[in-house]
Amino acid sequence: MPPTLNLNLNTKAKTGLTVFIVLAVLLIAALSIYVDLRHRARNRSAATATATTSTPPTSNKTFKAIDLLAFNGTDPAKPIYIGYEGKVYDVTAGKDFYATGGDYHWLAGKDATDALHLFGGDIIKNKYPPVGTIIPDPSGQTNTAQVPESLTLLLQQQGAPAK
Repeated sequence: MPPTLNLNLNTKAKTGLTVFIVLAVLLIAALSIYVDLRHRARNRSAATATATTSTPPTSNKTFKAIDLLAFNGTDPAKPIYIGYEGKVYDVTAGKDFYATGGDYHWLAGKDATDALHLFGGDIIKNKYPPVGTIIPDPSGQTNTAQVPESLTLLLQQQGAPAK
């Protein structure tokens, strides 16, 4: 007959074993979160380094706000542009944020000046290279980013002025 493992543990031993297992699971979860956050931070700093080391001067290219729609992050072969305070910025280095599915995709391919005044347009100016300027459209067409209602409500709850 093969040997069997007999685990006749008393209550104290069972409690100690349970506590050990719970702590081990929590440690593994914390380590997993730590590794994920380090990975994200490394990717973010690599994108920042790319954006800051290769910042060309603003080109003489001009865009009507409506022209920016072609650079809204839906075509992976094209750069992603955002208009802010009269300039057009190439935010392709942040494609995880601005391409389709990204948290800030609603800003891509638009003049986002008003929206970015609510929550940090300086990030765009400081992190991404300008590639041109926005000129008025003679036809009067506009293409501005509209802040999603859920974000507007959150900002108002936190005391930001409504726009």
